[in-house]
Amino acid sequence: MHALLVVPLLTIFLSTRTVLAARAFRSDDDAQDIIHTTQHYDVEAIYPKIPITLNLAREAPAGITRVERLATSSESHFMIKPQYDEYYKIGDILENRAVIVEGNTNIAERRVYLRDDGKDRILRVTDFYLQRDGRFRTETIELVKVQGDAYYGPLMRCPVDLHLLSRDMPDEIERITDPSRGETRYRIRKNMMYTMYIGTVIYGEDVLDDAVGNDILSKEVTVDFVNGLKRVRVDVYKKDGSFTSSEHTLR
Repeated sequence: MHALLVVPLLTIFLSTRTVLAARAFRSDDDAQDIIHTTQHYDVEAIYPKIPITLNLAREAPAGITRVERLATSSESHFMIKPQYDEYYKIGDILENRAVIVEGNTNIAERRVYLRDDGKDRILRVTDFYLQRDGRFRTETIELVKVQGDAYYGPLMRCPVDLHLLSRDMPDEIERITDPSRGETRYRIRKNMMYTMYIGTVIYGEDVLDDAVGNDILSKEVTVDFVNGLKRVRVDVYKKDGSFTSSEHTLR
């Protein structure tokens, strides 16, 4: 009998649930959504969910839904179907017989993103932990299997410094100007977003942001004008689900 046909004798009492989601990259790309959640749970009792194994080399099990991007068939998202998410979660992640990421008994939810363009395979696993205060924190594992390799390894990004006053923009960074909003955005080009991220942000002799490290998923810089003064906003997205934004007014 399929595990999903067995109704578990577990009860989860949830009185409130509010989800705020934000995109880790930008609204017009086909990259994975990273959930920056401020979910709040008033929990009377929380019991462990039943893990379902996901084998990337096979069809998704009955309890897991697979969503492909409309723009490309090379990107897929895996998550528990809504009708089962109170009792089940994604457990071990396999590729054929090899365990890529083990299950985690401490998480409340797991979401999986796979990108396979026929060359490198990129796997991102986001785990949601329910904390004592009723909020969630997340941890993200990113792996890559380079074409020709038999195993996955850690995905590493290299920082690319952004000099806002320089006329020579690095090839890895694209500049997008929106005249209707009077702003200019700087971000890593889509085809390099898994290997690069914006590093130190510099304006003349001033360092506006120097956050670098393997915990950074992406960084985006927006320049506009407020009351005749130039304003620079730096948005930083991290693997633990956190997001920071700093603003700098330049005279």
